[in-house]
Amino acid sequence: MKVRYKVKEIYPKLYCVEFKNAYDMCMTFFRVSEYYESNSNKIRGNANLDVFEAMKEYAKANKDSFSYPTDYVGFNIPGHVFHYELDLLTGVNPYDLIMSEMVDKIYDLLDKKYNNSFLPFYIIGICNKAEAKRTLKHEISHGLYYLNPSYKKEMDKLVSELPPIKKKMMQDVLRRLHKYPDKVIRDEMIAYLSTGLIYGMKQIRFSKKTLKSFQKVFKDFFNEQTK
Repeated sequence: MKVRYKVKEIYPKLYCVEFKNAYDMCMTFFRVSEYYESNSNKIRGNANLDVFEAMKEYAKANKDSFSYPTDYVGFNIPGHVFHYELDLLTGVNPYDLIMSEMVDKIYDLLDKKYNNSFLPFYIIGICNKAEAKRTLKHEISHGLYYLNPSYKKEMDKLVSELPPIKKKMMQDVLRRLHKYPDKVIRDEMIAYLSTGLIYGMKQIRFSKKTLKSFQKVFKDFFNEQTK
């Protein structure tokens, strides 16, 4: 099976995988992404659940429809998931092989540039469509939060300064409407506040000053490394 994609390092140890086809992107990331951060307790962390069982479980939570390829426009996964857990997954399918091939390429890039393929790294996935630019910024924020302790510290401080009621409202939106598990809620809050709010969040009415503070930290850290 041929899947068209290209891998590029866009920030130190942050690798962007750009796909030609959105369906291929979603199906390549599906098994590993759901293993890492599914909101389903049966899927998340379950290495013995093969791809077809995972698809069925996902459909159960989405009106008996496997809508995954149209539910997501971008992906982000920390490198430790691939270092220690990718080989644990059962029921290998053609898209798992594409994922393995992709990760091997990233290991090679780490070896060539840093002489160590076991350094912390981060993978983000996008599709080269018109909406990819905004998606890319959102996924980059996740990478920065994982890779750069100073970015994480500054963003965590800004989150701590949010009015408690608005913080809770945003957390509720992320859990209820967008079905994020608790372990990624703060990371998702930061990504949306720094790169653009979506449905359900705009009604919370964050002040312009608040949004600009998050956006400034994002721009400062990303632009500093990409000049």
